[in-house]
Amino acid sequence: MAAVEWRVFSANGEGLHDFPSAWLDDAVRERCTLVASLRNNAITEMSPVLSCRGLVSLDLSMNQITVVPPAEAWVSLPFLSVLKLANNRISVFEDLAGLGGAHSLRVLTLEGNPVDPTSPETAAAILGAASSRPPPAR
Repeated sequence: MAAVEWRVFSANGEGLHDFPSAWLDDAVRERCTLVASLRNNAITEMSPVLSCRGLVSLDLSMNQITVVPPAEAWVSLPFLSVLKLANNRISVFEDLAGLGGAHSLRVLTLEGNPVDPTSPETAAAILGAASSRPPPAR
């Protein structure tokens, strides 16, 4: 049985505008399990990280993200269980439905976004997406 390699990547408050391609390439190539914290940067786009299949935790709090990728984009992250998007610029309820593709997601933070995480509309978008998920493979 092969050992699982865990990697932790942290680049908090470094003024990044995009995901560092070197660590993404390494994580994809090495097929390692990855925990990434990119808090307090200037990242606007989440799509580049969606190729990192081994990602289990992603903290993008305090960035400038406005759009949540669609459901089909999240399917490529089968192990993502923690997604922190607090204090960004997410404002469209319908975008949250895309999180229905994140089948293993158990922790989601949205505080400090124009979308109110406690509103019935937000709950409906997320719960509606979750209820349309296929059951996890056993």
